[in-house]
Amino acid sequence: MPVFFRLGGNDLLQNIPLAGVVAESSGVEPLPAEAVTLDDPLFIMYTSGTTGQPKGAVLTHGNVLFGAINTVLGYGINKTYKSLVTAPLFHIGALGAAATPVIYAGGSLLLKTFFSATEALRVICDEKVNYVFAVPVMFQMMTKSELWPEADFSHVHFFIAGGAPMPVDLIRQYQSEKGVFFAQGYGMTEALRLTSLDLEDSIRKAGSVGKEVFHTEIRIIDNSGKEVATGEPGEIVVKGPNVFAGYWNAPEATAEVLKDGWFFTGDMGRRDQEGFLYVIGRKVEMIISSGENIYPAEVERALLQIPGVKEAAVVGMPDSRRGETVAAFVLLSRGSRLTEEELLAGLKGKIALYKMPKKILFVKDFPRNATGKILKHELKRQL
Repeated sequence: MPVFFRLGGNDLLQNIPLAGVVAESSGVEPLPAEAVTLDDPLFIMYTSGTTGQPKGAVLTHGNVLFGAINTVLGYGINKTYKSLVTAPLFHIGALGAAATPVIYAGGSLLLKTFFSATEALRVICDEKVNYVFAVPVMFQMMTKSELWPEADFSHVHFFIAGGAPMPVDLIRQYQSEKGVFFAQGYGMTEALRLTSLDLEDSIRKAGSVGKEVFHTEIRIIDNSGKEVATGEPGEIVVKGPNVFAGYWNAPEATAEVLKDGWFFTGDMGRRDQEGFLYVIGRKVEMIISSGENIYPAEVERALLQIPGVKEAAVVGMPDSRRGETVAAFVLLSRGSRLTEEELLAGLKGKIALYKMPKKILFVKDFPRNATGKILKHELKRQL
């Protein structure tokens, strides 16, 4: 494969081996290459810690390879892809969705950190970037940029959102105004890419993460380990060469999630009649109110459908009579003046009455980790 280097200015040096560049710039002899197998550890990637303490997931060469293959097969990535990598490479979304699949397919990467959505939009247009992985908030902010009306996305293959649910209205806006489709899927630090949702299904199957990719098996089970019926909720368990080796120096935590070759994700999900998977929340986040199970993600999706709501996070709040009730933290869009009463009115008919928030708190921003994910355990401390 040809190797290209841009050194300073605009000088483009072609077909220069990396070893040659390193040798010219350093007087230190390179270390000899070591033979590795697919089962050898490649790196330790820490989980986001949105619901607790981060854990170091040991990912092997094989895990990362098959994670890339799964993404390439799931989305049809090829050598024409030019990927904009905006998140840090210590985040599995940036590494596993934006970088390694494109490298594997022979495409190119543009690594850049942005301080504004306008800057990101300018780079996408000027550099003819045709594949972008980012969190939904970044895509939403780009629509508010002064460059948005004139932005030309005719070169874009598609965008991919991760880290949080993608609002359906935002998907529709990109399709109607710019002709850009969003690919969606399901993945995590411990298993990289697990599912993909075809572009044409992004609205028809809004809320779904698609179907499992080629090298992955997925089951949805109850607490006894039996598969649940279609449409019923259960824990998502997965198997495949993309599943990690275990947590670093944490044998007990590893034994809790790796059982008989299956990885117990801790995520709750269900399938529809066509086999499409829907992730409905973390098992540890499930709210039990008067014996009824409430999944925060369902309430969050309903809130995001209300015009004027930018982001929402739902957690359980202790209640002496019911055990727990629903508390919602809401970040409004700029200029929105929505009240608690208006939000509750907007939820009517979208979710059952027992799932209605008993408390709504308006926030100026959310506590987040380094990759922008909302830290729900920090929110619970505010109740």
